[in-house]
Amino acid sequence: MRILSARHGLLDLDTHVEPYDQKMTDRDAVPTTIVAAQLMPLTEAGTDIHAFLPRPYLAKLLAAHELLEPPDHRPRIHDHYLDTRGIGHQRQVLATLCSTRGPNDPHTPWRHPAPDG
Repeated sequence: MRILSARHGLLDLDTHVEPYDQKMTDRDAVPTTIVAAQLMPLTEAGTDIHAFLPRPYLAKLLAAHELLEPPDHRPRIHDHYLDTRGIGHQRQVLATLCSTRGPNDPHTPWRHPAPDG
């Protein structure tokens, strides 16, 4: 599990960072190439990525994903917020996940692959 930070890119859950005020849409947000380098170990693991990200963060993740070589070894990205209409709906998706099925259950109705992912 990783957190996508607008300043630091992909962070482990136990990584501590100083507070900051930065959005992924800021000009000085983490470069796509940095996020791609951080994704590289996941391609070796051959795992799927389950993303619970707002649109600008998902866009950065998908752009980094496109930089990974070779393309046939890229992990599949599942966008769990694909059909959500806002933060309230996103919270509902997370509540459903926590109370019913896990992300690896193929019958979970809100499980969607990201475009081109």
